[in-house]
Amino acid sequence: MTLFRGQVPNPAGVYPLNGEDASGAREPVFPDFRIWKHSAKDDIIMKNHLQKGYYETAAVPSESHSGRQIFTQLLNRTTPDVAEPGPRWKMGLLSDVMVRALARRREINKIRSKSTYRPPPRVTLTDHKRDLWMRNLADASIPLRQLARAIPHGLRNRFLLEQCLAHRVPVLRAVWLVRCVSANEQRQLKRKLPNPAALGKWMVEWTEQVVQFLEQVVAASFAPANRDAWRLRLGYVLDLSSNLYLEDLLSRDTFLAWIVNYLDRLLRSGQHKLVAVHFQFLRLFWSKLIAVDYISKELGEKLLRAVSAVQQPRLLAEFRLLVQYLFYYNSDAFIIPNSWNALKATLRSVIDVSYPPVCEQYKLIAYRNESMMIDESAEDAYTNFGSRRAVAAMLRLEAVRTLSLRTLCRDTFEDSSDDDAGAADDWKATLGLLLRWSVTTLREQDSGARICAVCSLLRLQVQQLAQVKSRKNKHLKLELEMAIIDFAYQMAETLRFGEPEHSVYSLSRFLLLVTELHALGLFVLSSYLRRLIASGVIYLQDADSSCYVHLLILDALPVQDSNARNILRRLADTTGVALRTAETPSLQERLAAALDSLPATFDVAALWPCDEDDPHAEPLDTGSRVRLYPWFSARLRQDALWLQTPDALLFVYRLCNERFRQTAPFLALAVEHADTQPTVPRATLLLLLRLVAHHTDLLACCHDGEQSLLQRVHALLAAWAQKDKHGVCTLLLDVRFDTQLMPPLDPKHTDFTLDQLDTSLLGLLGLSSPERLLNAAEFSHSLNQAITQYWNAASDVAYTPTSSTPVARLLKQLQLWRRADFGAVLLSHLRKFVLPTLSLDYDASLRLVLRLVIDGFVDIHAVLQLFAGATGDDFHSNGGERLAWDLLFCDEFELTPHDAQLLACERKAYRLGHTAAFARHLARVLCKAPVATPRPASSLTDVNLVTADVGVGVDDLNPLSELSVVPVEQTPSGRLLRPTAKMRRPNALIANGVWFILAADRHLLLGSLRDAEPARPQTQNLLTLVGVAGDESAQAPLVPLVRKLNYFSLPLAQLLFARLLPETARDEGLADLLLGLLAQLDPGSAVLAGDLFELLDDSFKLRVLHCCEELYLGSEHFPRLLVNGRNCARMLMDVASACSRLRQPKTIALSDSLVFSLNLSLEKLMYYCSNMDATRSLDDLEHAVMFVSRIVLIHRGFLVDLILKRSVNLQRDVFLVNLTKLFSHAVMERNFRLKNLLYDTLISLKVQLAETLNTPSQPATQTPQPPFITSLSLSKGTPTSSSFLSPTNSPLPTAGAQERTVHTMNITPPSYNNKLKFLLEDPRFVRLRDDPLPESEHRYYLVDTAGETMVRFHVRGAELIEDATPSTGVNDACVSLQFFNASIEKKNPA
Repeated sequence: MTLFRGQVPNPAGVYPLNGEDASGAREPVFPDFRIWKHSAKDDIIMKNHLQKGYYETAAVPSESHSGRQIFTQLLNRTTPDVAEPGPRWKMGLLSDVMVRALARRREINKIRSKSTYRPPPRVTLTDHKRDLWMRNLADASIPLRQLARAIPHGLRNRFLLEQCLAHRVPVLRAVWLVRCVSANEQRQLKRKLPNPAALGKWMVEWTEQVVQFLEQVVAASFAPANRDAWRLRLGYVLDLSSNLYLEDLLSRDTFLAWIVNYLDRLLRSGQHKLVAVHFQFLRLFWSKLIAVDYISKELGEKLLRAVSAVQQPRLLAEFRLLVQYLFYYNSDAFIIPNSWNALKATLRSVIDVSYPPVCEQYKLIAYRNESMMIDESAEDAYTNFGSRRAVAAMLRLEAVRTLSLRTLCRDTFEDSSDDDAGAADDWKATLGLLLRWSVTTLREQDSGARICAVCSLLRLQVQQLAQVKSRKNKHLKLELEMAIIDFAYQMAETLRFGEPEHSVYSLSRFLLLVTELHALGLFVLSSYLRRLIASGVIYLQDADSSCYVHLLILDALPVQDSNARNILRRLADTTGVALRTAETPSLQERLAAALDSLPATFDVAALWPCDEDDPHAEPLDTGSRVRLYPWFSARLRQDALWLQTPDALLFVYRLCNERFRQTAPFLALAVEHADTQPTVPRATLLLLLRLVAHHTDLLACCHDGEQSLLQRVHALLAAWAQKDKHGVCTLLLDVRFDTQLMPPLDPKHTDFTLDQLDTSLLGLLGLSSPERLLNAAEFSHSLNQAITQYWNAASDVAYTPTSSTPVARLLKQLQLWRRADFGAVLLSHLRKFVLPTLSLDYDASLRLVLRLVIDGFVDIHAVLQLFAGATGDDFHSNGGERLAWDLLFCDEFELTPHDAQLLACERKAYRLGHTAAFARHLARVLCKAPVATPRPASSLTDVNLVTADVGVGVDDLNPLSELSVVPVEQTPSGRLLRPTAKMRRPNALIANGVWFILAADRHLLLGSLRDAEPARPQTQNLLTLVGVAGDESAQAPLVPLVRKLNYFSLPLAQLLFARLLPETARDEGLADLLLGLLAQLDPGSAVLAGDLFELLDDSFKLRVLHCCEELYLGSEHFPRLLVNGRNCARMLMDVASACSRLRQPKTIALSDSLVFSLNLSLEKLMYYCSNMDATRSLDDLEHAVMFVSRIVLIHRGFLVDLILKRSVNLQRDVFLVNLTKLFSHAVMERNFRLKNLLYDTLISLKVQLAETLNTPSQPATQTPQPPFITSLSLSKGTPTSSSFLSPTNSPLPTAGAQERTVHTMNITPPSYNNKLKFLLEDPRFVRLRDDPLPESEHRYYLVDTAGETMVRFHVRGAELIEDATPSTGVNDACVSLQFFNASIEKKNPA
């Protein structure tokens, strides 16, 4: 160890055997020190051995002959498994025998004499001498015996390793130093603390110092100071750590756990470069990591997180390979219920689920994970398992800013036949939910972004299927078409024609979706007609509700087929609905005349009437819209008259947005058309830019297969910004785009100089020269004057903002010139002159603020911040709250279409940029709204906008209707407010705001609503939003709320349910109430039953949990729970699981009656299994076993304590015996899912019992305790459940406890868990395999620097050296071979 290879210096003070030779001609020979050299004698010996063979003389007197005959008989022996031994089988057997013989021989030849070893002394040295000693240690020519005379003090813990790295100490000498220092430390510790546990604690603390040193080296790998030496440093610490591990110089379990935990920390912090460095440790100790049960479970979870986070292709491929190996080696390592929902898609994408055995094992793992998920986090609103994948796709579509349609298309339509819930959650279920989501009324209704997103997703899928002409793709295309036809028929049964759209789905949007799908070629008319004829709907004499929907579908499509026209006429006659097909030509003539008259504009409502109060209007107009839009779009492409004025552009925009519902194509056409024009007026261009910014999310959702419309529009705008085309650069300063969707345009020419100021406008301020404005005080004074004039103009009753006034143009130029100073002076003016008079002249103040916002001089956020502290913060007074309501939610302003559109753009910009503040305002609005009466008039005036002679309509009873009344009590001017005599409708701005925040940040909305005072108006308003009519009684809303439960309103339904259920439970029994609510759930919403209870308080959750257990365990039809003839056991189990997830986890107790019922239910299940016949359903048995296992897992801690208290002998505990018998029943042997579920349940109980008996708080010397349950002797393929991370080879209890140890619950793990191990023979896994060694201890390894793996070797260099230097002194003992666990061979010299 201390010498270079091949160099043996002459020992000092030793006389040569062949005498001294002063001349040096003869080489001295010393005892036991000789280097082999070739000689003629060696050739003779080799020749004899090759020709005659070699064998040693008998080692014992009784051996008298060779073992060749015995070997020959053994090798040629036949067995039931081997009929005729072949050469490969013989060589394998012979190799195994020889390896075992060599291992036994090395074990016999170990040095077993008692060592006189004592650790070398440590002395205190100066820093210089200590550094000199370390340099000597790094010098391999200096013997360790010389260095062992005194080891410097201070070399300990991490500093010792840092010094070894700094001086490049050879690894073997560094290991010697670590051994000497640690032995000295442990010796001193034994003298102070005789407790053996102290040594184990010291070893763990030393290991923590080692891993901190390793973390320091890894973290510094990319530091500039280590740019040239990082490879050398990393290689050194890898070599050193592996040798410390192999020499048992650290706590192995602690070290392996650090490898996994440090990987997790690096992934969570996003340090992917360091992950690549740390990966070397993972590969080096791979075989050791997967051999420890609880570490392998942690490793499986961390590897999946690495696969989902790492982007570097080569490193990602390595992590994927490790995941595959671990799954095939030990699939139980992926029993990770706490992280399963987040990582199951990653696991499924890595393994080959197309291979049946892998697919079957994945299903089994998924089932076991879901069955153990009792601790699922309640933060996610959707915790059901049936359609989690579909809900995830819906949430990804709602998150437009992070949406990747191509990725979502791949994840949605990939083969999912192996899904967790079977076929219930394949791509058809996902597509069905997305189609329903696109037409629901429980989302924002301003634009068709949802329909565009779904259609773009389907367009990408169709294009991908068309790229490869194959039978499979053709079949998938046909299945896609049939799935859409099925969706249309389901919606036909759901929708109602002629009713106000208070239902979950919108009929008009459904018809629009059908027309878009027909344009894509996915809604095949011929297939639809065949299905329609086969259903017999067209032959009904009395039309049902579906006939109306089918009629509208056929009317909306461009029908050319004679059969379709005949069916359309038949349905029209049956339903009595008058179609508007004949009105299409006259409408086309009116539109043509309007387009010919541009830039003169018309009133859209007069040109194309559409009564908002008529539920028939919009659905019946769908056909006219579809037939007229191609002609209308072609007319727009022919000329550019509609780009000459802002009013003309807005007129065409309103036609496309409100009537044709083709907003996104129109905006793309407008930008492309403006790009081809030589000039475009600045006002028109500004309006176009604001419209694009207003519909950025809509443009991002429209994808034509190559790129989105937003990308196309952004490319044109970016080109404009670079060239300042049409003077767009200064206009872009007034437009706020969504930067998360649209990259910055980076305009180049945004400077507005004083020379560009229109001097003719300065006369308004009494200025003759613009240079006077260079003075800050003069600029502030002049700007205040301009604002005052602007205020006077806006306050005039006759003011009509059809064109920009001179003072408005002057303010806009001043804003462009000095934008920061302009904003500061404007806010100062509002603070001085408007804020103090807000309550006195609210109407005039509102006029000014509204005008400033519309003209772009100030944004809503700055205004709300300024007036936040205004007096009278209430909707009933003229204060800041009232102003916030008017600016954000009032829809009764009498504004021009141009101003109304600009105000809508500003409101959406505030909502996107300040979502949290908007949510707080929205929550206060929902809380403070009156319930049934109009808002009272202000105390400052007796003038009320709501006249006394106007009757209160039906909508007035709706709290949201009251929010539509503007709380302005001053005498209204002619153009600020609309007349209030018309019936009020629910405020769309508030509804859209709620659905927007729900889609953008569900937790923000729920938190804002919970933080606000839960007044009754808020509850009534939320009930209205989810489609439940508010009732004055406490019980009335609960039943319709549960009946209308769906995925889209679930978060709000959870909040409402948490408020209404405790109130309703006071009036009637909780059990009857639960059964009644379960009866209201239809099969589609049954999977959401448990989610409905997530937001209940912990105390009430426990009440519901015990009630569910009593209902099921005490059911007369056990194992079924019949409600109206339907088995509701699965729904009740979901409710119980949800109620077991408490905000403050604790041990949940069971009453004596429930404990008795639980034990009795196990006996009933065994009786049920023993009498299985055709009348007894296997599904009922599966639900029963799942429910009972879930109850056991929920109350696991309580049951373990109860068992230990009542049972002296655990082998006779009734509950454990019944549970074990059920596990061993023959029916369970035929059902892999139930077998594994019960196995996981038993293992969880067993581990809990072992941990309870092993806790330090229970001394072993106390009175006799129940026998300790030993850990199962499990193979690597069948570890314990990861829900309870405990090593199977954990330390045994104390001696007193071991005496009372008995083996109980001897359950045999399922034998089919390891059936994938044959896949490990794949050549890709060769470098990862670690075949077991014959010996169980002292496994020797070398580090393969090329492959960075640990490989075995059987003989170390030091093992063949005779120990001829016995330990004679303290300093010699530390270099004895006994100190290094070496083995030797003793032979006589030849």
